[in-house]
Order: sequence, then structure tokens, then C-alpha cells
Amino acid sequence: MASSRVIPELAERVRESQVLRERAQRVLARGHQGHRNPHDTLALGGPGYASRSLGSRIWDVDGNEYIDYVMSYGPIVLGHSDPEFNEAIVRRIARGTVTSLQDADEIELAELLVKHVPSAEMVALFIGGSSACFGALRLARAYTGRTMVVKCGYHGWLDWSGAGGDGIPVEVSKLTIDVDYNDVEAIQAAFEAHPSQIAAVFIESVQDNGPREGYFDSVRELVHKNGAVFVLDEVKTGLRYALGGAQAHYGITPDLTVFGKALSNGYPGSAVVGRRDIFESTDTRMGATFHGDGLSIAAAIETIRRLERDDGVAHLWNIGKRLKEGLHKVFTSNGGWMTVRGDPPMIRVLPRNTKDRRAANFYSGMHRRGVYMIQGSAFASLAHTASDVDMTIQAALETITDLGE
Repeated sequence: MASSRVIPELAERVRESQVLRERAQRVLARGHQGHRNPHDTLALGGPGYASRSLGSRIWDVDGNEYIDYVMSYGPIVLGHSDPEFNEAIVRRIARGTVTSLQDADEIELAELLVKHVPSAEMVALFIGGSSACFGALRLARAYTGRTMVVKCGYHGWLDWSGAGGDGIPVEVSKLTIDVDYNDVEAIQAAFEAHPSQIAAVFIESVQDNGPREGYFDSVRELVHKNGAVFVLDEVKTGLRYALGGAQAHYGITPDLTVFGKALSNGYPGSAVVGRRDIFESTDTRMGATFHGDGLSIAAAIETIRRLERDDGVAHLWNIGKRLKEGLHKVFTSNGGWMTVRGDPPMIRVLPRNTKDRRAANFYSGMHRRGVYMIQGSAFASLAHTASDVDMTIQAALETITDLGE
């Protein structure tokens, strides 16, 4: 069980969160939900438990207000509890959520995805990114008649993607090969080591500063040469880089693509889109009670329509650029031990040296100044304003000045 100690001078601002943590440790598995771990942030006086969210802001149970850049780890693209979005959801609730029949709105959502996503010819709906990634793998296995998979990045918590760890059978782990991003040679080596056994190559569309020139063209050529399926994971990037995803921005042509997170602005809808011949080649079962549920469909349709209407993707790039450039200026002018990487809609704020102990204090300082930012991705949303960004840059300047070079 994690330590409950909090730095004494910071304890008062998270007093109620500490009480909740003690309760959670008694009844919740691991004391927290997955990656939403309050222990480390609370130890440094940061937020532990949310009470509400609105626009670009979240409030913890202690009443502290934060400009939020975690945005629920990526799903929130329009903004928290957006009133117009909520009205669309309420209208859908009044018509029912999960019915005994195929939901007619599922067709409209599929048509929107086919319209915007360059590689999309057909669509299958799921719940959650992990489920959709597994759906894409099952399609690839059925299409190729093979079992192994090469993966690059995080594709969910299910066994096939874990490639080892507690509770995952060794027999399953042996079917998955991990490779690094931008490393075509590693994929080639996997095919050579396992000829005619690899069903698919899964790659996160963007890691760090993105793909090197020609990377995805080489991946596609290599995958097809070896009779496998190229799956692009756009769970984080879909709708953020473009309405057609990072593939539209970078000119990537996958066989199958997985969308989730921002697709439904906080609802759990996800989708696999791609080549018609792959979908039509198999009748593999991918149905579940909540696949294509009415609320996720309504959320996805409203999200896409709003991004279309408000030129939302341009806002994500513009506000993200303002944030990235401002933080870069602060960091380079103050020792350069913190850095900012990635494309504007989804930057990464992290220490140049991962072992630099000042990093934890940087995030702690940002939290105390009303900015919720963690090591990893910082997501822009339509709710973030120039004022939000300017306040964030000022908070970063004050924090990093306090910490010194």
C-alpha cells in the first residue's frame, strides 16, 4: 500500500483528498483506478480526487481549481461538461440509450468517419480503446489466418498487448513482439524470425516528435510484402491532428485504424475503420451489449459536428502552438533541464534527463499555481484560451525560477 505521507506545508490544501485516499485503499483494488493514481500527486500537494469539471478547468474535492491539460488522459477535446454537447446527450437520453435493435444513428456516425478518414471504407464500433485495438487484431488474425503480432506503443491493457506481466499467460506473451518507434529494421527482423506467422503490425501514429520521413511508407511496404495487416493506433491522435486523424496530417495509409478517446469527448465510444475487403473477408464475432450504444454514438456525432462547424482542429493547433512555444522559451531561458516535445495538439512536457529529481517538484509547483500538468501528454482542447495558456506560461516561469538551474 502506498505511503499516505504528504509534505507538511502542503498537507492542508489536500486534506479532504487524503481522507478519501484512506477510504479508497480499504475498498478499491490497488487503491485507485488504473493510471489515475493519486498517491504521488498528493504527496507533493497536488490534486487527488475530482469534484467537478467545466471547460478547461477541474476542481478537486478540496476546492482547488486547475487549468487542466491532462483532459482525462486525452478524451476531452471540446472541453469538460460543454453545455451544447451536454444538450445533445440529454436529447439522446430522452430517446433511450441502449436498445434491443440496431441503433439507426450508428449509420450516421459510420458515414462521418468514412467521409473524413482517408483510409476508412467500413466501420465497426466498440467501447474503449483497448476493446477496439483487440477488435482490429481479431480482424487481422481472421483475415490472415495467423496469430502473432508486432506492436509499437501502448494499445490497451488486454493480454495480447501486455506482452508479459502479472496475470498474462506466457503462451499469450510469446505471440507479441515489441519494437521501437521509427525502427523499420526491427519490424523486418520480426518477419524474418517468424515467417508467415505475423498477422498484424500495430503502431501508435505519433510518439515523441513523430515519424521520421518515409517511416510509415516503409512500414506499409514491408507489412504488405510479408502478407500482414498494417494497423494504425489513433486512439490519442484521432480528431486532434485532423478530422481524419494523424494519418490525414502525415499522409499515412493504414489497412485498419483504431479511434477512441477524443472521438466521443468523454464518452467511451471507439471504432475500427479500414479496408472493406478485410471487414468483408470474415464473420468473426465482435459484438457486445454496449458496442454502438446510443450515448457514445451521440457523443461522437456531436464531437465531429462541432469540430467541423467551429474549425476546431485549427484551434487545437493554434492554442497548442502558443503553449509549446511559450514553455520552450521559459525552459531554454532557465537552464534547459525541462523540455517540451511533440506536435501542438498533444505536446509532452518532461525533464531532459529522466532521472532529474527536480521534475517532480516542477509538476508540484505547477499544481500549486493552479495548473494540472503531468509528465507525459498535455492535450489542447477547444475550451483552452489564450488567457489559459498565458497563465500557464507564467506559472511555469515562476515554478522553474524557484527551482533554479
